[in-house]
Amino acid sequence: MRARCISEKPTPSLIKALGANYREGKTVYPVTLGQEYTVLGIGFWDGVAWFEIAPSLSAILSIPVSLFELTDARLSRHWEARIHHDGAFTLWPPSFYHEHYHYHVSEGHAEALEDFRYLFNLLESEAAAAP
Repeated sequence: MRARCISEKPTPSLIKALGANYREGKTVYPVTLGQEYTVLGIGFWDGVAWFEIAPSLSAILSIPVSLFELTDARLSRHWEARIHHDGAFTLWPPSFYHEHYHYHVSEGHAEALEDFRYLFNLLESEAAAAP
């Protein structure tokens, strides 16, 4: 799945939906207008849909779906669906479900980074393949 950033900031209605997950003047989504991203996973929390993207090979970020338009809507065959104890629903690669995975990637833990780089390349290749 691929998506292009169509806005770097949430609309007033999205800010309302985000509630405590957004702080005016404090929350910044590090996306670039017009840039296309490979969607690494999708999550649904408290009525808001989020894309998991990687602005670099050392960070996985959750960004509201409303800031994007789909350029390739094919779902990844590498995603697993799960319902979490809090009612959240995710479509993520199995590695993302390991405890502290996102944190370990961002902190540069060698094993997590190696796995993430492999996974990122796998998802990039899948998204680049002709339908």
